[in-house]
Amino acid sequence: MYGRGDGVAQDFAEAMKWYRKAAEQGLPEGQWRLGAMYLKGEGVTKNYVEAEKWFRKAASQGNPEGQFYLGHLYLSGLGVSKNLSEAGKWFKLATTDEKFRTNALTMWERGYNPSKHNPEEEASLLYVKALVAPPEMLALSYLAVSYHLKLAKLAHFGATVHITEQHKPIIIDASNAKTYITLFEEKLSIYASAIQQRGFQQLATEYMMEVSHGCKALGFAEGKTVFNQDKFALQVAHGFFQEEFKHQGIVVESALAIENALNPEIKLIGKIQQDRIELEYPPTKCSITLIVEK
Repeated sequence: MYGRGDGVAQDFAEAMKWYRKAAEQGLPEGQWRLGAMYLKGEGVTKNYVEAEKWFRKAASQGNPEGQFYLGHLYLSGLGVSKNLSEAGKWFKLATTDEKFRTNALTMWERGYNPSKHNPEEEASLLYVKALVAPPEMLALSYLAVSYHLKLAKLAHFGATVHITEQHKPIIIDASNAKTYITLFEEKLSIYASAIQQRGFQQLATEYMMEVSHGCKALGFAEGKTVFNQDKFALQVAHGFFQEEFKHQGIVVESALAIENALNPEIKLIGKIQQDRIELEYPPTKCSITLIVEK
């Protein structure tokens, strides 16, 4: 109440007093809120070590906010050594709470709103959203950011590129390329860690590809297809141009997304089944069936 100014004048010092009383009585709501005061320096000097102590107490009682903020400390390296795997563990625990998970999924669909969240928490919110997003959407997001990273690296060497990021047009050139390279690399590391937390299927090495007429026009050919899988990432080679063109793929749980090597804007999505994979490119009538070679 005092911390948010609900019905009374906002008073961080008064809020600290009540949060501390609740925290010392072992109430997780008071513990994570007290930790948040230390994290943000509201009513008290910032103290990440003290914040970690109270977040951990709340998290150990199954409180999703405590688990989220403990993960945030590990992701940011605040009061603890930076550790994406440990951050992911706590974020994943937080998303087992249905209400927290629903809120996180809503954030994924609506996008990050800096007016409602501390900007320093954006990376942590991105990680949580990656944990709860539909698997095919996470795979597509990874491919999109990976492509943007390639373009930013081209801009670093003098090219001018135009991309759309979070529904906003962006121009990248030599003057800002380093900033975007860092941003995209950080996003990819978060997505990669989230995919590891969620898991991914191991695919067969060889498939026979059946391609609709719409897909042939996009550069996909029928015949033997070879998958080279490294963890959740794939290189897909097929047809007469196996050595020259390799499509990129990402596996998240049982979902697969493949980026067209000739036109990275074209991305197919589908589900992995026991003996086959059905893929489609929603904007067209392109569909592909991959059947495991016996």
